[in-house]
Amino acid sequence: MIRTALNSNVFRMGIRRFCDMTPKSSREASERHKVVYNNVTERDIEAMFDYSVDSEIISDHWDDAMEVIKKSEEVFPLDKPSEDDLLKIRASRPTMTLGSLVNESKTLQNLVDLGVSLHTWDKNGHLGLAVKLDFVRDVAPVIRFLADLGVEHDNIGKILSHGPEILEETEANLKTRVAYLVSKKFTMDEIAHIVSHSPSWLCYSVRSIDARLGFFQKTFDFVGNEVRHMTVSLPSLVTWKGTPNQVKKVIFSYNEEMGFSKEEIKEMTLQNPLVLKTSNEDRVLRQFELLHNVAKIPHDILSKFPDSLLVPWLRTKPRIKFLESLGRAQFDPTQPNYVSPELLTAGDDEVFCEKVAKCPLELYDKFQKTL
Repeated sequence: MIRTALNSNVFRMGIRRFCDMTPKSSREASERHKVVYNNVTERDIEAMFDYSVDSEIISDHWDDAMEVIKKSEEVFPLDKPSEDDLLKIRASRPTMTLGSLVNESKTLQNLVDLGVSLHTWDKNGHLGLAVKLDFVRDVAPVIRFLADLGVEHDNIGKILSHGPEILEETEANLKTRVAYLVSKKFTMDEIAHIVSHSPSWLCYSVRSIDARLGFFQKTFDFVGNEVRHMTVSLPSLVTWKGTPNQVKKVIFSYNEEMGFSKEEIKEMTLQNPLVLKTSNEDRVLRQFELLHNVAKIPHDILSKFPDSLLVPWLRTKPRIKFLESLGRAQFDPTQPNYVSPELLTAGDDEVFCEKVAKCPLELYDKFQKTL
């Protein structure tokens, strides 16, 4: 039977101790690659990012990324596994049921104990990898690495569930990618947060992450603190499959179709980066048309309430009509009884009726039936 993390010994004995069941020889091999990130100095990584370590701005030289990567390889050899190496732990999709596989594999049982969703692996075609994994050799070193990085125990299972490819990365590669973030002045707490909220982050090469961060920096003329703020606020935006192509379309829609200025789009992005992470900009456009063209809310106010643009227009339309019927559709901040875009769009209908419409929920329900 598949065991759950709640009933396992993992959280009673702790992740670190759980993985320390690794044989001494394996632990010694792991220690040879150990990097103490809190003590990373300019000397340690000067060949890697010598032009950016001392810079408050994250980088003014994004076009030099290729040269940076070459220098990084001198300090942290990539030692990328060959296809033959990867085939040793890959296997074709198994025909056995998930339950029977778990019952027969101690490694899979340990993964379940750690909170790893093997159903997610199965759904995404990664279960073949799981069958060939050896816990001590392939899994324990990654778990120790994440724990030492400061990732919370609960999040380790989430990372392995949604980013199992990390188990195919060498420890040297993982440490190089963390050292890159250190060089860009992300704190260790911020790095742990980034890795926890974007499980695939450490599967991206330094070149790829550097180019993605550079895209946002160039697009909005971000300085270092702004790039870091956006990244920590929504790490998954950086690694999203829609970055940069879909993000460009979204920015075009905000600018050309909705009429927001570059500075207003920048302001919205820093407040809530989710405004850029949408696969259907037309939905945002319909909501904008309600708020701007129907409610007559100007751009400068909407840019201060970016969350309101992400609310489904089907929720907003009846609210505007209802407030108009009550004589409460006041969206001018200079007038009494002002209703901000946040008050108009946020919360469920009960909260809307209590705080904005000032009426019983039943009255609003009856109104919606007339539409």
